[in-house]
Amino acid sequence: MLHVHRVPSCTRPKMRCRKNNLVGKDLRGWWSNAHHNRIDGVRQSDPTPWVAKSKPIWFTELGCAAINKGANQPNRFLDPKSSETGLPYYSSGLRDDLMQNAFLDATIQYWSDEQNNPISDRYNGAMIDPSRIYIWAWDARPYPWFPNAKSLWSDGVNYQTGHWLNGRATHATLQRVVAEICEMAGLRNYDVSRLHGVVRGYHQTSATSGRALLDALSQRFAFDAVERDGRVIFVPRQTGTATLISSHDVVLNPDMEHAIERRRAADPDISGRVSLLFEQADADFTPISEEVSVPQTDQTAVHERELPIVMTRSEARETLEHWIATSRSSRESIQFSLPLSYRHLGVGDRFVFDDDLTEYRVDQVENGPYQIIKAVRVDHTNFVSAPPIVEYSEIAPHVPALPVHSVLIDCPNVTEDDIPHAPYVAVSAGP
Repeated sequence: MLHVHRVPSCTRPKMRCRKNNLVGKDLRGWWSNAHHNRIDGVRQSDPTPWVAKSKPIWFTELGCAAINKGANQPNRFLDPKSSETGLPYYSSGLRDDLMQNAFLDATIQYWSDEQNNPISDRYNGAMIDPSRIYIWAWDARPYPWFPNAKSLWSDGVNYQTGHWLNGRATHATLQRVVAEICEMAGLRNYDVSRLHGVVRGYHQTSATSGRALLDALSQRFAFDAVERDGRVIFVPRQTGTATLISSHDVVLNPDMEHAIERRRAADPDISGRVSLLFEQADADFTPISEEVSVPQTDQTAVHERELPIVMTRSEARETLEHWIATSRSSRESIQFSLPLSYRHLGVGDRFVFDDDLTEYRVDQVENGPYQIIKAVRVDHTNFVSAPPIVEYSEIAPHVPALPVHSVLIDCPNVTEDDIPHAPYVAVSAGP
């Protein structure tokens, strides 16, 4: 079998020459054609003994670090003790479990498609053997004691943005979770394709409505559910292109004093200190709280909130800061009317006027002879990720139930098929 890992340097599929252009890791071309060594940069006329399409390719190490833009260079990782440490191209260095999930999902789906994975006429099999794709890396050390037990393992600090699948393999994408809730609630006509995020866990303690389940996810991942043309579309608040509206298109509504009415609320909805209770990821899932203070407000006031979602401390702080920033920016609202030619503008869409760079998000649309738009100001900095918190959780060591008291009982066989000398074992423990 041909392993992509550790192929001789003269024939590695890293680059292939095509009309003086270099093509990165052209596996299909490398597998389908004869190989010619290049000595001192000169292509040799005689091919190597390699026979095209003679062997399948195994992926012995397929992986991507859980780091921002990790797919730009899936082999890069952060490890201060390694000479190969480094960030992928254009990466911010922040943890991104969704990136790892998306990379593996896209790669496996691509090579599982027969149109992308040609069949060899020599061994009657696919170029990439789907049963021989090995994901990097699964660690034999028990999660979550690794990475938290610093007294046992010193490389736990590398887990946050590393290639490890421990503790991440069971994560679900936000798209899949929202889709499952819609199906459970009997909703069939929906669109979750715009959602991005990874759900580490969701704690449902009792029977509740699909709307309540979606509301908690909406607060955490900042998206809205809007109905358009008979479909429920889930729209993130921080993505998409803002529509440019000409101020000359604004309709003079006789029910309004001005063509455009702007309002600013006196105080934000959130002030003082805000505390969020959640279940901590990468630990033993015990409920903990994260707290953020609102500057220049009464610090004696405490707003306590709870989400039944498993998060890291960084994600909890990011959620709190997003709530506070959104509360401040949404104090400014706007109302105006547009002609029916703007009917494509709906709830959740963002827009700017051609004479004002302030960006708004549509919260309400009233249809009639013209469209009455009600919107609130948005600020892109509200969605900037919070600085990462280096997280280690003190997990109680396992204490075995000792001492063990054994009792041997000579009793008759339970069934007719019992083997006379084969014992039964009964175990009891208290508590």
